[in-house]
Formats: sequence, structure tokens, C-alpha cells
Amino acid sequence: MTSSKSYWPALLGASASVMVAGAAQGQVWRVHEPHVLGASLDMAIVADHPGSALAAARAARAEIDRLDAVLSRWRTDSELTAFNTGQGVAPSPDLLAVIQAAEHWRRATNGAFDAQLGLTDGALDLDGVGKGHVIDAALAAARRAAPDLAGMMIDIGGDLRVWGQAPSAQGWRVGVADPRRLADNAEPLQALWLNDKAVAFSGPGLRGDHILDPRTGNPARGVSAAVVASTARDADALATALCVMSPADGLALTDRLDGFEALLIDENGRRLPSRGWNALTAQDPPARLIRAQNPQGPAWPSGFSVNVNYEVPVIPRDRAQPPYIAFWITDQTGAPIRTLAILGTDLRFIDQNFIWWRRVGRTLGSVDTIARPTRRPGHYNIAWDGRDDKGQMLGQGRYTLHIEATREHGGHSYQTFDMSLGPGALTATAAADEELGATTVRYGPRAGGGA
Repeated sequence: MTSSKSYWPALLGASASVMVAGAAQGQVWRVHEPHVLGASLDMAIVADHPGSALAAARAARAEIDRLDAVLSRWRTDSELTAFNTGQGVAPSPDLLAVIQAAEHWRRATNGAFDAQLGLTDGALDLDGVGKGHVIDAALAAARRAAPDLAGMMIDIGGDLRVWGQAPSAQGWRVGVADPRRLADNAEPLQALWLNDKAVAFSGPGLRGDHILDPRTGNPARGVSAAVVASTARDADALATALCVMSPADGLALTDRLDGFEALLIDENGRRLPSRGWNALTAQDPPARLIRAQNPQGPAWPSGFSVNVNYEVPVIPRDRAQPPYIAFWITDQTGAPIRTLAILGTDLRFIDQNFIWWRRVGRTLGSVDTIARPTRRPGHYNIAWDGRDDKGQMLGQGRYTLHIEATREHGGHSYQTFDMSLGPGALTATAAADEELGATTVRYGPRAGGGA
């Protein structure tokens, strides 16, 4: 397995707008912005006119900024910081509402959710309920600013709320991430059809054991939870609590609550749904066909995959934005056989990865969004299970992995890995360059993740 790199200057547009109409539906507008509340912000807006979509997006973004100044535990100038440090400030209606919600869930879960975990002198950490409150308030602000708005989704780091008309007639299709498959391009564990609902996902994920049991101070038992509720604030709080409670107690609580459903994935990977969860799930896609005669030679080794560990570097430059990255596979003839992932949801700039665009040119995935735990910035994973774009299994043989990155107000990078894939494991690395960090490609028995 060998790697190589090439570089081209990138000629990018100067526009700073992140609004783009969907290619298939001219009335669906999408927004993507990184580094919002420590995660990324995605919005899908259904509107008859671009002016309404823009007004909704601006109002939602302004409300997020306003509430960050109220609820952030990390900002020294926030209202919550002043409250926690005893500066004698009476809580505003927003802060009071979130404190009351946190207390409600502390009582409802018998202490499995507690905003005072690890803090002293009455100080509060409202992260487990505050982000959901922000999402709810941002959606309300968007609807006030654009009364003729038809529908909207707001997703911050995998916690989200959908309302109104969806891009498809069946409703908003929301994927639930599989906590055991952490690759960026891993297929969702399940897909849900939702209308006027919120979803929160909590669990170990890529951040490790970041959830603590308030009753003991120890890491939670390793359970992941997806919760559907009427508000993002309530879904956020219950999902956090369910990761701490035993699965039996958590499901019993969910079934007692009106308007809540949950799916738990225990440490052994078992799916444990609440009573009404399965009624929300979308029909599973038909089984993928396996090619009977494999043109590449012997069969792909059972359980093998190609795993790409890559890094998005920090660029110390004014106006530097996260890069658009494309990952794809070609066969020994150079023909593209699989696009693994396209990172960057502003479709106006997707063709700036011009090598991928000219040779492949694909649209984005079919789900509206995927609920997943917030990822650690900088380090990511892409996996290939040996299938082509039609879902057909290929065989052993020679393939090339291509990685292309373009950064707005930055440069262009291109890495290729020539892979001779057979029955044995292989590893290759490429050093960091301007737009891509160090990359390691491993081929061998699958240890989690997958395409």
C-alpha cells in the first residue's frame, strides 16, 4: 500500500453566505456552520421564498447567540457564570426556565439527572438541558421572524427539533447513529419518520466516558440513548439520564411519561426500545445484492475493512474555514466505484473539490440529518467495507483511495493511497500538509465502524 500527494491552487468564491437551495426541491434551504455551542449547526428550511428562509435562519442564529450569553458555563461573561459566582444577579426568565427544567428532571429521574454534578456551593452545569432549550427557542424565533415559514429543522451536534413541512411527503427522516460504528460515513442504526418532534442522542461515543452518574460520581455504565420528545429540552435531559439509569429502570420511566419514546443500546450492543419506539421507525431499505461473479478476483475477506484515520488541522490564518473533504475509491482501471463521504453541506462549494467533482459528482445522502454524539474536534474516521455504490460486494484486488480537501480562503490538497488488498492486513501513512493532517490507512479485520 503506497500513498502520494498532489497540490493545486483553489479558486474559491468570496461569498460568506451559507444558505443554499436543495437541488431536487427548490424550496428547501440548508445551512451549515461549524463551531456553534461547541458543535456544528445544521438547519433545513422549507419556504416558498428565499427571503422567508433567510429571515428564519438569521433569527434562529441570533437567538442561539443570545442564549449562549445566558446559559454558557464556559463563558466568563455569561449570566450563568455570574449566577454561579454569586454576583447577586437575579436569574432572567430564560435562565430561570432552564433551572426549573433541570430541577424537574432531577426529581423525575430520582437524581440520575443532576445539574449540580461535580460542582459546589450551589453552582449549576446546565449543559444537559440547556442546548435543548436553545434549539427550542431558536425554532420559535425563526417562526416569529417568518410567519409564512412552511417547515424547519435545527440540529446542533446531533440534538435536533423538526417542525412543519419536511423535504419529503412522509415527514422528516432522522437517522439514529449506531454508537458502535463511529465512522463518519457509517449508516444509521435506524431511521425515524418524525413530525413536530425533537430528538436527542447521548452516550459514550467518540468523547469516551464523558457522562458521569451523579449519584456516585463514576462514569456511566456505557449505555447509549436516543430519545424522541415534544421539545428538545426534555429530550436532552431524559437522554442524559437514561445513560445513567439501568436499562430496565430507564425504559420503565420512559413508558410512564406521556409523549416520550426511547431506544437504548446497552454495552453489549442490544437494542432496547420503549413501548412505542418501533412505530416511529422508517421501513428498512431492501437487502443489498451481492455480485455472484466478482471481477476483482477472490472474495473480499470476511470481516475485513479499510479504515482511514485522518485529521483536520487547525489553520492559524484569518478567515480560515473548515475544509470540504471528499473520500472515494477507484478500481485498478481508474473507474470510480464508491464515494465514501462528502464532508461539507453547502452545495454551492461542493464542486471546489474539482478532482472528485469531475470524476464522480454525487449528491449527498438521503436522510435529513443524523442524531449522534458530539465528536471530538480534529480527529475522524472513514471506513470502507468493500462494497460499491450499488451495495454490491467487490473482491480482493488493486484499488486506490482518494482524499481531496479544499478550504475556503485556503488551499487545496489531494492524497491517494494505492492499495493491493488481499488476505493479509496492510497499513500506510501520509504526512500532514496544509489542508489535511496526518492520515493512516489500515486494512484488516474490522474493529468497529464501517460504511
